[in-house]
Amino acid sequence: MSDPTLKEFTYNTAEPPTIIQKKYDPLPLYNDKNPMLSQHQEPMDLSRLPADLIETCNRLLATMNHYGGVGLAAPQCGLPWRLFVAAGGMVCINPKIITASIETTREKEGCLSFPGLYLPITRSRTIEVEYHNEFGVLKHETFTGATAKIFQHETDHLNGIVFTSLVGNLTLQMAKKKKQKMFKRMERIVEIKEMQRKMTTLLSKNTGTKAVPVSPRAVEVQSNRVK
Repeated sequence: MSDPTLKEFTYNTAEPPTIIQKKYDPLPLYNDKNPMLSQHQEPMDLSRLPADLIETCNRLLATMNHYGGVGLAAPQCGLPWRLFVAAGGMVCINPKIITASIETTREKEGCLSFPGLYLPITRSRTIEVEYHNEFGVLKHETFTGATAKIFQHETDHLNGIVFTSLVGNLTLQMAKKKKQKMFKRMERIVEIKEMQRKMTTLLSKNTGTKAVPVSPRAVEVQSNRVK
C-alpha cells in the first residue's frame, strides 16, 4: 500500500527495527496482471515456516521502502504466502480481523501494484486483530487510523481483493484519467530538466567557463518555440 499523504517513507522508529540488520535488495513488484493478486492465500503452517522467512521479510520491507510504500503483501512480490509487512518493520503472518467498528472513514489510498492510482476507499476506523509475527508469536491488538487502514488493505491482498474492486467504475475511470495527467506532467518535468542540462552544457562550452544553470522557465519557453 502507498499513502498519498506521505511524501517520503521512512521507518517510523527511532532506530531501524530489530528485523532489519543489513541492506537487502528489493524483490520484483508485480501489478494486477499477475493472477496471484486475485487469489486467496491459505494460512501458513506455523510449525513449518519457510527457512528463509526472516530474509524474505527483510526483502519485503526493503521493497516497500524502495517504492515509498507503507505496507506490502507477499503476493505482490509473487510469493504465495499469507503474510504482509508494514511500516516500522511490522510483519503479520496469517492476519485476522476479529472485529471491525461500524464507524468508518473514507480516504484516498494508493497501492504499490497500481502506481500513481489513488482511490477513495471506505474502511472501518477501528479494528481488533490477531496475527503472528516473524518469530511465530501470536499478537492480539487493536488498531485505529492509518494502521487500521493499512492492515485492512494488506489483508484484502491476501484474500485476493485489490482496491480497484472496491469502487464504482466511474470513480475508477476518473482516477485513471488523473493518473495519466500526473504521469504526463512528470514526463514533461523530466524533459525540461534534460533540456536544461543540455543548454547549460552548451553555454559552458561556448563561453569556456562554468555556466550558470539555465532556468527551467527559459528552457520551457525555448521548448515551446521549437514545437
